Amino acid sequence: MGAEPATGQFHNVIHDCPYDIQEFTASRNIYELVDALKDTQKEVLYYRAIRYWSNQKIAAMRGQTDRNILKTYETLIESLRYKLYMRLLHRFLEKLPLTIVQQKFMQNNWNKYGEGKPQRKRRTKAEIAESDSISDSYIPNDVKTSTISNDKDKG
Repeated sequence: MGAEPATGQFHNVIHDCPYDIQEFTASRNIYELVDALKDTQKEVLYYRAIRYWSNQKIAAMRGQTDRNILKTYETLIESLRYKLYMRLLHRFLEKLPLTIVQQKFMQNNWNKYGEGKPQRKRRTKAEIAESDSISDSYIPNDVKTSTISNDKDKG
């Protein structure tokens, strides 16, 4: 890093901070997505993607397990990809101009995200109980009782 300022390559010196990682991109979309990350997420992204540190080295610095760092990084990258995909989807569907990199990104992720249908989220126990009680109210009583009596006959 010592010779970088003399050659004019000083961005690494100015932005050598995990909390300014968004400054490394000229893309407004990526800048905004990365800028919105929590500081802990920026740290993991910075040390993995910019400094090429191993999960073990980041874990040692942060006092966490390497598995935790791996999971954090994978979740973070997947979230950024999905959010970027959603930002570009309208332009892609309307055949508006995209860079070659953006076009490839959209094509590579089309099978995964399609037209932006969100991934299925896990329901809480309360949501499951509520949906079960709602669905039970639509089942006629004679069907409920015949199912119950059939179950008793089997036991």
